Amino acid sequence: MGPAVILSSRLQNDVRRDLRARDASVRVTAGPVAIAQGRLARLSLRARGAMLDGASIDEVTLDLRGVTIDPGRAFRGDLVLRRVESGTAVLVVGEESLRRYLAEGRGFRNAGVRMDDGVVTITGQITILNALVDVTLRAGLVVRDGRHLSLDVQQLRVSGLEVPRDVGNALVIAINPILTAPQQPVPLRLTGVTVDGGAARLVGEVAP
Repeated sequence: MGPAVILSSRLQNDVRRDLRARDASVRVTAGPVAIAQGRLARLSLRARGAMLDGASIDEVTLDLRGVTIDPGRAFRGDLVLRRVESGTAVLVVGEESLRRYLAEGRGFRNAGVRMDDGVVTITGQITILNALVDVTLRAGLVVRDGRHLSLDVQQLRVSGLEVPRDVGNALVIAINPILTAPQQPVPLRLTGVTVDGGAARLVGEVAP
């Protein structure tokens, strides 16, 4: 068993613990001498059921290149990234993760979420002017400033009445953003998002 395999195994538990993930995998690509010096050609991480900066993520995949680590701490199972030259990320947020965020973080009652064909449909009850009202929201997802994933209202109905789109976007300020680009284990810049098949798929890159 070579140093890269041993290091991958040691870091796997640390990634799972730090991201509070259901499971995680790590792959290190580097020769023995480079590993001893803390220089990795490539570091690939994947975690499912993770938490990133307080947001629930169904799956996160990081592909990092030109990575410098603390080798001593790494072999003790403690990943400390000193430098990353470049990297890409894919984050997947499913319907249940968004539903839980709305219910627990934004006060939606009886929240329901459907993601398909570029549209997020949210149903539930919210409090407006001390009254509990039924809402149905259809929205796209947009990345703003490379950091925030936000709902962009297409249609909002409150107690069965359609609300003008600009008013709808003003109302969802209380919900947005639904995700902020994570800063750990490496700072990310979001570059795009697609919605289909019950999930939102975000792509990003390591922030400069």
